[in-house]
Amino acid sequence: MNIFKEKVEISEDKVVIEVTCEHRTHTKEPKRIYKKDVKSLIPQELHSLLHLKQSPSSVVSNMSIDNHTNSGIWIYEIQKSQQVKPTRPTRKKTSTRRRPRQSKKTS
Repeated sequence: MNIFKEKVEISEDKVVIEVTCEHRTHTKEPKRIYKKDVKSLIPQELHSLLHLKQSPSSVVSNMSIDNHTNSGIWIYEIQKSQQVKPTRPTRKKTSTRRRPRQSKKTS
């Protein structure tokens, strides 16, 4: 049984993911923390065009303690064209080889 309700809204310029759950009211109820990757809720073809604009500052869970909340909103901005930065070719780093020490021979 999944206690987390996931809602995904996709518009032309952004993707909004909202995850909510009800607070735990009795001690017999299990403690649950939302650990699922929210990008798995988004269609695969949009993954390369997304840029995260906002995410919840607290952990989404059914517990009523500090740093936990029962709802979280992730907002991704859809970039129209993926801008590719020109990269410089990396230079090969050369190093000197250490030579073993030669012992002094006495005759």
